Amino acid sequence: MPKLEVKFALVSTATRIPKTANGTVDIECGSSTNDVERHQQVSFLVTTFVTTSRVAWKKGSTFKSVGDLKGKTIAAAAGTNKLKEVTAVNIQRQLGMTIVPTKNHYEAFALLEKGDAAAFATGDIRRIREFQATAEIPGRPILKPGCPFREGAGAWQFT
Repeated sequence: MPKLEVKFALVSTATRIPKTANGTVDIECGSSTNDVERHQQVSFLVTTFVTTSRVAWKKGSTFKSVGDLKGKTIAAAAGTNKLKEVTAVNIQRQLGMTIVPTKNHYEAFALLEKGDAAAFATGDIRRIREFQATAEIPGRPILKPGCPFREGAGAWQFT
């Protein structure tokens, strides 16, 4: 396909599915959850890896489960299933958490890092790699295994 013209378009977690669905972009190359709701809007290639939802919090926090986040502020990127999931858990368990939708995962992590959020909801494999890569910057925390978001799912805390 020598005449194939490739143009890059900026999308965010909140705009990637709508922009693909409305034809603004033809292909979104990122890690997007492949689920029934999204299949009603766009098509997906074969799933190449499976992950689960996690919540990250500062190492040294006394949190041992999502229930310990009752009344706390939780950050999650807008347009993600993680935002939907943490919102659903908050309602189902009546935790009274303040959930802050952010522009992207890095903004959510920054809220946690600055202490403006007690935790942030994200996916696991990809997030660990990204945030460990940024930990090279002095003062940036490193994510480590921690406590569960959903029963049996696991979570992270950072140093």
